[in-house]
This record gives sequence, C-alpha cells and structure tokens, in this order.
Amino acid sequence: MTKIAVVGAPSSGKTVLARRLTNTLSLLGYGADSAIEYARTYLFRYVKPAARQSQDLLDQVMIYLGQRRREEDLRHCDFVVCDSATFLPYVFACFWGFDLKDPRDVMVVHKLFKWSLEEIATYDFIFHIPPRLDYKPKAKAWKVSTKDERADIARRIEDYLLNARVPHHDVTGDTPETREKFVLDVLAKKVDGLRDRLAKHARG
Repeated sequence: MTKIAVVGAPSSGKTVLARRLTNTLSLLGYGADSAIEYARTYLFRYVKPAARQSQDLLDQVMIYLGQRRREEDLRHCDFVVCDSATFLPYVFACFWGFDLKDPRDVMVVHKLFKWSLEEIATYDFIFHIPPRLDYKPKAKAWKVSTKDERADIARRIEDYLLNARVPHHDVTGDTPETREKFVLDVLAKKVDGLRDRLAKHARG
C-alpha cells in the first residue's frame, strides 16, 4: 500500500485534490480509495456548533483515533489518498491552545505529539497545500474562516513538518489540474510503473 497525505489549512483544496488523485489512479488501473477527513464527521456528530471553534483537547484525541481507523480500513488498497493526516490533531491542539499549568492538558498534548511522530512514518508521501489568498469565508460554524487563522494554521503545519524534519512536498499551482499534475509528477518519480501508465493513458 502507498499512502498519500494531502495537508493544509481549512478550505485550501485538500479534498478536491485528494478526490482527483483517487479518480486518476483508479482510471490507471490501481486499487485506489480516499480516506476522507474524520474531523468534519466528528464535529458534526459530537460537538455542538457553538463549541466547534474552541475544541477540547480530548476532541483531538478522538479525531486522531477516527482518522487512524479510516486509513487502516483501506490498507488493502494499492493507493490510499488522505485529505487529512493522523499527525494533524497535535497541530490543531496547539492552535486551539492548552494550559501549560494543567497536568491533564500537558499529558494529552504530550500523547498527541508522541502519536504524531509515530504516525508520520506510515505516510509514503506528504503534500502540503499553501492557503489560497483569494479564499472567501464561508458561513459554516465548523470552518476556520478568517485569512489570519488559516495562515496561522498553515504556518503551524509547515513549522511542524520542518521542525520534525518530515520529508514533504509543497504543492504548486492555483488550479486543481496543475496541482494534480504536480503530485502525479512527484509520484511518477518514485512509484514503479506509474510513469508508463500515465503515458499510456495520455495517448488514449
């Protein structure tokens, strides 16, 4: 199994890119599927709308467990494309904030950090999408909507990847098509036979 993580700030185009990649890989004859972001499902199901912008640390633990289960359920596939990642709950725990004087908070954050480092090794490729500058806020309570908040989350994700020395690729391109091409070009350099399948598919 080759596992791909597409990460970035909310509404940066992760899901669109993940779905395009899954469809293309399927058309090329691979067994490919998407591990949809569990955080959205969890927030809808268990967190009241008024509290979605100030989540409890234990919410991040549950999101981690749910995301991990979704990805493990697809381990039979040739490719699993994730529009999130199991190391992100730690990043979001830091974004929402915690009390350094509270032993419970410190214990949970330490656990999330430990899990994040363990989980990074399960991804064969990590692609980071920078936030789009022309993003328009959406009137949905579960989304982080301001430009500053999105830029802060993007910076925290990038800082985490750099500080943990995680190999990753910063996706270029402002359209779904150019972003998909960027990712496929990276994959084709590492995955045996993919370049030939792409060439054959292009010839029709």
